[in-house]
Amino acid sequence: FYVECLKEFCGNGRKEKLCGLYEEKDWKNYIIQVHALKSSSRTLGFEALGSLAEKMEFAGKNQEISYIETHFQELMQQYAVVLEAIAKSL
Repeated sequence: FYVECLKEFCGNGRKEKLCGLYEEKDWKNYIIQVHALKSSSRTLGFEALGSLAEKMEFAGKNQEISYIETHFQELMQQYAVVLEAIAKSL
C-alpha cells in the first residue's frame, strides 16, 4: 500500500500545478495545492517537505505573498529531492 501511495505522490502532477499557480499568481488555488502537499508529505513521512509546505500555506492564508516569493524555490528544491529519492527507491 505504501509503495502505491509513493507512486501516486510522484505521479499526481502537483509539482507542475504548484509552479503554474505560482507563475499565474493564483494564490487561492496555490494554497489548496500546497495544503495537499503538506498533508500527503507528512502522511508519507516527509516531514521536512511537509513543514515547508505548511509555512507556505499559512503565508498564503495570511496574504504574505513576499514570503511565498522568497521561499518558493526552496520548497520546489526540497520537493524535487523527495521525488528523486522516491524514484530511486521504486
